[in-house]
Amino acid sequence: MNETALKRENSSQTSTTHKKRLYLQLLLVLLALGSLFLLASKWNSQQSISKITITGNKIISVSEIENKIFVNNFHLPAIDVELSQIRERVQSHSFVKYANVFKKNSDVIEVEITERKPVAYLLDDTGTIRYTDETGSVFAYRIYNEMPDLPVISGVAFHNKICNEALAGALEIINQSKLSNMSLISEVSEIIYEPVSHSYRLLVTDRGYEIVLGQTRDLNNKMEMLSKLWKSYLTKQSTCVISNIDLRWNEKVVVKFKKV
Repeated sequence: MNETALKRENSSQTSTTHKKRLYLQLLLVLLALGSLFLLASKWNSQQSISKITITGNKIISVSEIENKIFVNNFHLPAIDVELSQIRERVQSHSFVKYANVFKKNSDVIEVEITERKPVAYLLDDTGTIRYTDETGSVFAYRIYNEMPDLPVISGVAFHNKICNEALAGALEIINQSKLSNMSLISEVSEIIYEPVSHSYRLLVTDRGYEIVLGQTRDLNNKMEMLSKLWKSYLTKQSTCVISNIDLRWNEKVVVKFKKV
């Protein structure tokens, strides 16, 4: 073997040995990182849930949500806490529309709440008052800061049963009034459903008259006519002489005046 071939062989052996050392060092580094990851995961899973952060609540108190969450979970290891179960517990509160629950740190749970917004009071035949939102969900009445001025919906709940179709009609009246850019709905004190005729009446107590709306099958057209009347006359003239406004007729509005 000549000198050149010997040098090549030695160089090849040196290169192979160097590569083996690199592979071994890389393997050791990976094993060390894996061990650290396992230790960190074990340590993290053994941490107890010790704090909750709640956001988005204006009506519901923090303690109400904590009572829902921490019944059995407050000192459980984090690995044993099911976020989906906590979310279900939080959403079981009647004022919670939906909730997002996630872990912020190893020992902290964060809850983001979207509350239901009441759009009307629901009055049943026993005199019990509850709230209803735009979706028709019904939940318990309570007093809270910055309560809005809402209309009462009556005639849709009897014997602890709610006529969902009638309630939906009343909510559509509220929605159409808002879409028509009328301030009327803020002046309506009560929306009364008549079960026999399947029709509605709106009481405007402060101004002393009522709006006979009738059935809701042509509600868009009725609300458009009422909007024109509202903007052209009712907001400019004194309404104390009006007895009622009748929208049951096709393509016209009948206004009855009080006898002087």
